[in-house]
Amino acid sequence: MKLMAWLASRKPESSQEELYLHYEKPSSDYYPSIGSYLIEKIPLETLLKRIKTPKQRCEFAYYIGFGFRMKNDFSRAANWYQICLETGLTNNGEYHWAADELFWWAHMGTRSRHKNLAQDISDYQKQEF
Repeated sequence: MKLMAWLASRKPESSQEELYLHYEKPSSDYYPSIGSYLIEKIPLETLLKRIKTPKQRCEFAYYIGFGFRMKNDFSRAANWYQICLETGLTNNGEYHWAADELFWWAHMGTRSRHKNLAQDISDYQKQEF
């Protein structure tokens, strides 16, 4: 979560080195692989090869979508969020986060979006219908 918040704002800048060093440490857990992908230390193909379970498929798809959102590539992000939902793992937080993103995108489209979902919601609420 700390990495995601930092990627969305890039603040404080001083956190970058700390976060990058964190993902240098070896781990038997799969979550560091996701972080390594998000900071572009490993390519997408390498990350995908690390998926071993349906739960990981759901989680990885969400975080890959998040990565594309941070690059303002909302169409590709939406595709990955849809892959997350297609797992049907409604007991996963990532499933619900992807559903929330797609809900707002259904209302707003994938153009003129923000890295921060709260800003998207604020803009939507200001619209006159």
